[in-house]
Amino acid sequence: MNIIIECVDAGVVSYERALQWQRSLREKRRRGRIANHLLLLEHPPVITFGKRRPTDDLRVDAAWIRGRGIEIHQTERGGRATYHGPGQLVGYLIFVLKDPIPKFVWKIEETLLRLLRHFHLEGERDKDHPGIWMEKRKIAALGLHIQKGITMHGFALNVNCDLRPFGYIHPCGIRDREVTSMEKELGWSPSLRDVKHRLLQELAAVFGMNISAEGTFPTPSE
Repeated sequence: MNIIIECVDAGVVSYERALQWQRSLREKRRRGRIANHLLLLEHPPVITFGKRRPTDDLRVDAAWIRGRGIEIHQTERGGRATYHGPGQLVGYLIFVLKDPIPKFVWKIEETLLRLLRHFHLEGERDKDHPGIWMEKRKIAALGLHIQKGITMHGFALNVNCDLRPFGYIHPCGIRDREVTSMEKELGWSPSLRDVKHRLLQELAAVFGMNISAEGTFPTPSE
């Protein structure tokens, strides 16, 4: 296998800065100047909406949410409202799409399912609700945007994040299910470092690609 996924472990990055970074990388990938990229990071507290913003996904007033230090952003990804915050592992994939979209999504899901299995958690798919579930409890969200054959956005896996802000929204527009985390399901908190390490192993296996990983954060202008 050739090294064709470059992974950057970026730490905590604001949502707006990460969005600009993704757009910059997408353009470079489109021009063939870089390899496929995986960005691993955490966001400060933020609620995001997909491109089809419904008016009823907020359960409380937006001003009340902002008053608690949580930003609100709309973006071009698929899906509806979700929350990002510290303790949640976010993965953004800047890939040239070689597979049909359902197969690409399946590979992301399979990576996460194998990761969870390593920690003795049996996640599952739901054909009616994208993401990874623990029975009726959502542990990972997925949302992609594809432009000119290049992907953006990706997944968010709840590792040991504060779950209370999910109560401020109807996550992914779903009203009758819960949100959970690895910490809540296990009764103890795995480290993000261990989760990232396993994620890269499973991603390489599922996608059939080698991964080159680094821990620096180039600015979007680079």
